[in-house]
Amino acid sequence: MIKNDRIQDNNGTDRINRENGSLDPEHLIELFTKFEKKQAATRRLVIGVNTVLFILYTAIAASQNGAAATGYRLCGLGFVLGAAYLYFRYRPLPASAYALSILDYLRKAEKQLRYLTASDFLVILPLLIIIGIGGGLIFTDRLSNYTDRIDLLTGIWAVFFTGLCIFGFWAGRRNWIRDNMNIHRAFTETIRSIEDGDSF
Repeated sequence: MIKNDRIQDNNGTDRINRENGSLDPEHLIELFTKFEKKQAATRRLVIGVNTVLFILYTAIAASQNGAAATGYRLCGLGFVLGAAYLYFRYRPLPASAYALSILDYLRKAEKQLRYLTASDFLVILPLLIIIGIGGGLIFTDRLSNYTDRIDLLTGIWAVFFTGLCIFGFWAGRRNWIRDNMNIHRAFTETIRSIEDGDSF
């Protein structure tokens, strides 16, 4: 139930069903439209950074040989695939979505608002593996000039990269909770209320 941290309209009044804590569906659509605009700006920025990294790593790979060249190519591949994933994952809902029933629209919007879904993990994990292997090849190739303990270098990289991924997940989750948890909770409560036949 939404009791505290209520989402308010521009006049500061809550469009809330007092019995179940759900929000007026039309108000949720307005909030989701604002979310999409903000998400589009973030998506463009991250895709731009990934594209630049892809170009940079691919260019560096051309001047390398052996394991280092393979590592740079793998990282570049991971970055460009990541950009493609972000493009498709966070596309705004198509115009045809507005022709759907309120309930169907809210379900699609709620899915967009989730932090990570099972499908996201199925895409993200292989991408991280590709980038992790590529980064590991670069790391071990560079430091192999100073030690022949490749197993040790591989272990250090594995621990570092795993920690980096865990931190990235935690930081992203924290930001999602701060920015989107309340609106996502409002969507789930409203969907449940409509399914149960509650009125506004």
